[in-house]
Amino acid sequence: MKSNLIAAHERLKTYFAARGYDVLDAEALRAFLQARIADRARSVVVFAMDDLPDALRDNARGRGLLRRYLDAGGKVVWPGLPPALFKVDRASGQVDVGTLDRSRPEALVGVRFQRGNFDPLSEHVTAAGRRWNLDGWWNGTWSADADSVTTVLARDENGDAGMYVKTYGGPDGSGFVGMMVPEAETTTHFLGMLQVAAELFPR
Repeated sequence: MKSNLIAAHERLKTYFAARGYDVLDAEALRAFLQARIADRARSVVVFAMDDLPDALRDNARGRGLLRRYLDAGGKVVWPGLPPALFKVDRASGQVDVGTLDRSRPEALVGVRFQRGNFDPLSEHVTAAGRRWNLDGWWNGTWSADADSVTTVLARDENGDAGMYVKTYGGPDGSGFVGMMVPEAETTTHFLGMLQVAAELFPR
């Protein structure tokens, strides 16, 4: 299994690049996050891959760059598997499914996935999600435990958070916006909703 499990990652990248978003490699992303941690300028990073570069993870010296960026008021849109859920062989790019560890995403972004799995479930936008200009429903997997997030934007049929926001004390609209959406759901309409969610910073 390859490390990037966002099946429509090229579609995601192309959609956002065509709308003025910069496409960053791992090194450029590291530099961008460091700069935003320093100046706390309003910003958002939309990940088109759900394999987090090693330099952004937690490390022995303290919280990694991703979490420090979030703590500094940054915003991440993460339309993939929970971050760091599996370990990746960097030489081959393969995921070892035997390394699944639900504690790693919680340690990284503070969100629990104790009930999430690969079974697709219908997810319906909540009243809070409508305030983020989301609408309708879709099929998704790997929902988060609702009591571990700040706001549930879409709830699955089991009551878990199919799409959610986890905040870290930053301004309104900041934080970690997560969901796992199958390729069939990445329509232009859905990508448009992701863009609106990415750019929403209520005044």
